[in-house]
Amino acid sequence: MREGCGDARRRAELLSALSGADAWPGLPADERARRAAVLRDIRQRIERDGPRRPCADSGRGRLFMPFAALKGFEELIEGEARDAGRQ
Repeated sequence: MREGCGDARRRAELLSALSGADAWPGLPADERARRAAVLRDIRQRIERDGPRRPCADSGRGRLFMPFAALKGFEELIEGEARDAGRQ
């Protein structure tokens, strides 16, 4: 994987921000072990794949399409906006 200019720095920041299992002194041993395993997996993923970056998705609006199928939804929203403007 090719790294951009800030990827190595971001990777180092993420890895240093992950606390160890010692951060939870009052937890039972099995829960501390579980959390340590989760942190280990996160560290391995960051080291292997690098930091994750958000990316714009032009199709993201499709997630909200089910609301468009609700009859009267647009009218309800418009009515609420009008009522709020009167106050």
